[in-house]
Amino acid sequence: MIVLFCDDNPCVDIRRFLKFFLFFPWVFIFSLSVFGQSSLPGRESSWTVPFPNNSSLRRMKLEDILAAPTEQRMKRDEYLILPFEETKVQFSVETQQGFLYLLFINELEGRFSTYSAGSYIIKRDLSDGQYIQIKVFYKTDPGSFLRIFPQDDRAKMDVFLQGMELYSGINLPLPFQDYFTEPFESLVQATGNMVDWELLFPRYNPRIFLQFVSFLEVLRERLPLIPDAEDGALDSRGQWVSIETGAEPEIKGLNCSGFAKWIVDGFYEPLKGEYLDIEQLKTRHLEERGNRWSRRREFERDPYFGLDWTRNLAAALYEASTGLPGEYKKYDLTASAFAVYREDVGFVVEDLPLVLYERAVLAPGKFYLGSVNGIFGDDPALRQHYHVAVFFPLLLPDGRVRIYVFERGRETRLEDFTRRYAGESVHLVELEALDNFRPPQLPLLHVE
Repeated sequence: MIVLFCDDNPCVDIRRFLKFFLFFPWVFIFSLSVFGQSSLPGRESSWTVPFPNNSSLRRMKLEDILAAPTEQRMKRDEYLILPFEETKVQFSVETQQGFLYLLFINELEGRFSTYSAGSYIIKRDLSDGQYIQIKVFYKTDPGSFLRIFPQDDRAKMDVFLQGMELYSGINLPLPFQDYFTEPFESLVQATGNMVDWELLFPRYNPRIFLQFVSFLEVLRERLPLIPDAEDGALDSRGQWVSIETGAEPEIKGLNCSGFAKWIVDGFYEPLKGEYLDIEQLKTRHLEERGNRWSRRREFERDPYFGLDWTRNLAAALYEASTGLPGEYKKYDLTASAFAVYREDVGFVVEDLPLVLYERAVLAPGKFYLGSVNGIFGDDPALRQHYHVAVFFPLLLPDGRVRIYVFERGRETRLEDFTRRYAGESVHLVELEALDNFRPPQLPLLHVE
């Protein structure tokens, strides 16, 4: 079984997922046609917010929403049907740590998950009955939501994406309690010049989605066959070599740099008929990066190895796929609305989720080689690029982005990667995920 979503959320079998949308496309088309009522600012009028609009049920339950807390606590769970739709909405009341919560939870695949897209949660203080906030999940993701707070005679809003705050203190035009019953679309229309809703509700490309899923399936099938070794790679003939010496190593396998090359070779070899040359990938670009302090240690510490290696891989694949000369820095990812880039350093690791979400939306079909770097050693301490990883950000049909991380012959969770390298930086180069991927054959290991 190949799992598509498997962080802290329930896993989904990708074969069943694809079968549903491939063999029942009318379900997907119908769902888009009935979810929501109005289009995003700047988009054609046929586009609607892609989740059930439960505002009519919230209006129907307004008396319960405004009731005294003692009355609200007596309410039993109710399962309501959206007018003209099959979707159910669970209305329930919960109390926890001195607060009361009124929940309108949209049904998702027969279940009522608190963070299903379009669900509203109204929070109230039990001590004085004051309303604290309204929380709205706009994706089926516990970290993607907005919060509405009272502010004088109006309201304000914060927006979170994948657990990180994007916007804070956005002024809303209506009184706070009006948003108990207002449709989500009214928020979109009122804040279209302050919130990039196109980024939060991106366009889904089914061709790129299926291409990535096919690639991931092939890649995962090969991972168990890849042996691990320090300083190991395949040369241009597909033979085991040491990256440092070019000689046949005693222990054969791939390290993090050799594994990144192996993936890029899968796109490169179908175009060129051979694998990438290791000496070309090791080329140092002394005049284009570094400083007088690092140059003293170039051949002793090789502090920019990962940076040169990833940039050279990107340039080589660009040249092979376009026929145009590759350039050393041309493929660097340097711009993001969510994070600050430092030349030859990249982005702090903690910003990766938002940076790669943004790229999945703005540049679908791309993947990224990352060179992890940080202050290393003490004689002297230098910024050193010491690890290489590969990132495949994929926009899913429901508007979420899943970031697949591969390093040193295995797949890892982005959460684990960012935790492991917390406080460090990662420099990214962008490559085209072509549809020609053919994973390099691994030479047989002779075991005596």
